[in-house]
Amino acid sequence: MVDIARHGGQKRRKGRIYQCILLATFTAGFAVFSSYDAEFPIPIEHEMFRGITYLSKDPRCRYNGNCPTGQTCRGGTCRPYMNETILTLRKPVHSECARVCLEELKADEWWYQESIPIVQGEYPWDGGCIIQYQRQGKDEFSQKWKPPSLEEWMQQRYRYVLRADPSRQRGLEAPSSWFALCAQPCESNQDCPSDMKCLGRPKSDIPPTISAEPKSCGSPSPTRFADDLMIVSGSNTRYFNALENFAASLKFWAPKSKLAVFNLGMSEEQLLQVRKWPNVHRIHWRNGFPSRFPEHIDNLHNYAWKSLAINESVHEYKSMFWLDAGATFSGPIDPIREIIHRDGIFLVKGQDAHMKDLSVPETYKWFGFEKDSFVGGPHFAGGIQGHVHPSRYIDTIVLPNAECAMDAKCIDPEGSSLGNHRFDQTSLSILAYQYHVRPQHHTEYLAAGRHRLNDDMKIPNRIRMWTARGSCSFYSEMKYLLAPK
Repeated sequence: MVDIARHGGQKRRKGRIYQCILLATFTAGFAVFSSYDAEFPIPIEHEMFRGITYLSKDPRCRYNGNCPTGQTCRGGTCRPYMNETILTLRKPVHSECARVCLEELKADEWWYQESIPIVQGEYPWDGGCIIQYQRQGKDEFSQKWKPPSLEEWMQQRYRYVLRADPSRQRGLEAPSSWFALCAQPCESNQDCPSDMKCLGRPKSDIPPTISAEPKSCGSPSPTRFADDLMIVSGSNTRYFNALENFAASLKFWAPKSKLAVFNLGMSEEQLLQVRKWPNVHRIHWRNGFPSRFPEHIDNLHNYAWKSLAINESVHEYKSMFWLDAGATFSGPIDPIREIIHRDGIFLVKGQDAHMKDLSVPETYKWFGFEKDSFVGGPHFAGGIQGHVHPSRYIDTIVLPNAECAMDAKCIDPEGSSLGNHRFDQTSLSILAYQYHVRPQHHTEYLAAGRHRLNDDMKIPNRIRMWTARGSCSFYSEMKYLLAPK
């Protein structure tokens, strides 16, 4: 039997909830599995859950983000980099690899986790080195080390640190240490293993400008998957004009990208108009919310539908990015795509000071926690999420969040409202702040106000998204963007 609720130390078995989630997932995505299998003819393991085929273990990968903890994508297969053999080796570590990796890791930990890495060990692997470290609060080190500015950090990151994994993959306590997988510095392909190349970051003239140098050994992503990120959103009648501007902004900044739209209550006339937009790939829930969903999903204001739409999308498209229709793109989406494929997830946070200020205790209890003792931070945004399938975040965030959405006692407890609760944001944040999960956030690409963008919105800057909340019509006024083919 497949355990798709391994979170918070609990294993929940809610037959109807699981059946509905999996039915939504696999009736939409079964054909995609077939084509995916054809591209990678490697035997995979399937399991059955109430008569539905569930892809339980898949060693194939397109990106590092597809791989579970302790593995990286090489030659189309997830391969372990962290094992007992490596950790007991006494082979010398390339000193330059350890040096440059630690410098990048310090900046990453500072900006992502508000911490500083304390090195516990250094180990070799054939593509570079591994640094074992503990996280300590950054405040006590602020006088000892000057971190790079936000712009400097964005220019320097993603050079050597490939991923950071916890030493413990499950549990309610913080991992005792973390492992950073680091790529070997290089000047040419001769400096790298035979299945790797000497690569730099894609160059960019958009602030902060990115240079290809310095380079490191890596596995190039297959070019046939370069544009496979499906952009996803949803709208009802009220937000239709916002959706139109959203689709136009996508067409302006990412002309080749496709858009999947979830129908949350649009009129027939609006649906016909959406179908004519040149970048729309498909309309989901064409006839409204599926009848297999419980009644509370019909309430748009508890946002349960969003977690279900995201779950359905990632299983069908394998690589997706949800952005609320009220938002707008404000620059090329390449960095967003790069992060999703690299890490397997894209989240932002910082909409409030702390999630506990606007969340009810019942949702914490549903996941097996007590609100008073839960260690969290600002809410993660439910309306900005990127995922790939497979990834380590499917069974730690996507599926448990969909399970919560199917149960009103979790997503919309009695007495909850926008005055005391944040619904899908609260459940998402409870999952994301668990010690063995803790994804990096990318709020550096988000603007909450128009003043942070260029006066001329045709000129890109560092920020690639604006929440807008339906207030922007700049791109939809350029009628040629969404003119039918």
